[in-house]
Amino acid sequence: WGLLQAGKDKKDVLVLDTFFLQLCHRSDYRIRLHRNHQLVFIPVHYSGNHWSLVVVYPKLHRIVVLDSFAQRLEEPVDQIRRVFERALPSSKGKWNVQHPTVPQQS
Repeated sequence: WGLLQAGKDKKDVLVLDTFFLQLCHRSDYRIRLHRNHQLVFIPVHYSGNHWSLVVVYPKLHRIVVLDSFAQRLEEPVDQIRRVFERALPSSKGKWNVQHPTVPQQS
């Protein structure tokens, strides 16, 4: 489902497309992660005209939301977290979601 895989053996970085979030709505959807995936990039389009980037660090159980409007994307992030918890069952309840400060869009 990834648009691009990069890094050593093309398994370190996975870039997903915007349709990934549509699949996240399904309770039976599972993402196939390679054991070496270090980073997963997921673009998020919302409010009809704004984009954010969600970066998932599967091995660290970390989700980082990069949003120039500093909005909390609770619903999409919860959906992404649930999909990764299904892919990595031992990570359930261990995910750390971060919203670092990024430059504001003007």
